Amino acid sequence: MKSFILTSFTLCSLVFCSFSCSKPDSKENCPEDLFCTEVFVSIGISVRDSNGKDVLLSKVVSTIQSSGITYTYIPELPQSQNLYTIINDLQLKNLQKSGSEVIVEGFVKNAEKDVLFFTEKYTIGHDCCHVIKIEGKDVIVIK
Repeated sequence: MKSFILTSFTLCSLVFCSFSCSKPDSKENCPEDLFCTEVFVSIGISVRDSNGKDVLLSKVVSTIQSSGITYTYIPELPQSQNLYTIINDLQLKNLQKSGSEVIVEGFVKNAEKDVLFFTEKYTIGHDCCHVIKIEGKDVIVIK
């Protein structure tokens, strides 16, 4: 009887570990019973000119290339920290775990009109709980 219980316990442990320790390749393969923290993750950038001065943006538009889904972030004024969100956990379901190409465009106000100021490419993925920046700049310097 002890041998049966020990064998059953070992078999169940191996099955559990194989499911919980596997690394899914995309959002479709994330375990449904995964426990995530309540932390809300945003990926942000800073924008500066060639003299190191902060550049104030009027909006940031992020487009997930594979789907064409676009998100627009309008910073709250005053923007004193020079930190702009490019994507956050709300968009996780639209990203591939291994990484999706995201095009980020920054705009400035010019005569009450938004004018494109820069375009940057990022690779953003996730760990099934939170978005992760795989590739791309933290600070954009405009020359």
